[in-house]
Amino acid sequence: MTSNQSGFSLLEVLISFLLVGVAALGMVKLQTYTEQKADYAIQSVEALHFAERQLEYYRTRANNVSEAVGLIRFSELHQSNHCLNTDSANPLSGLSGSEYSLSCSVENADGALSSALRNITITVAWQDRMSQTQRITLKTMLSKYSEFD
Repeated sequence: MTSNQSGFSLLEVLISFLLVGVAALGMVKLQTYTEQKADYAIQSVEALHFAERQLEYYRTRANNVSEAVGLIRFSELHQSNHCLNTDSANPLSGLSGSEYSLSCSVENADGALSSALRNITITVAWQDRMSQTQRITLKTMLSKYSEFD
């Protein structure tokens, strides 16, 4: 006996719909993951910009400040007023619309060079789209002897 049936059975159609649905859910998950990582990339680049700006400001130090504008005495690096945006009521804002908080720490180095060397730590923190705190920290050391002295 030969069957003259043509086309797809109901079971085949249901299985194909199930496969298309699972693939669509996977694509939605991939899209949200990609958006989340793109937001983090933008925010971390902005935070890095703020931290580098602060670090460059600290690099404008000198032993002798004679009416020069924008220079910091090496002996005054630890003062909190040299940390740009110490007012936490007015946080830094970037192009992404996120608000960033900046904190600075300047400490004397240990050892024989303690009077001529400072440890500097700059931390920028922000809330990501999942309301989790993210942060970037830059650490360096500055000498009181500038290459231009």
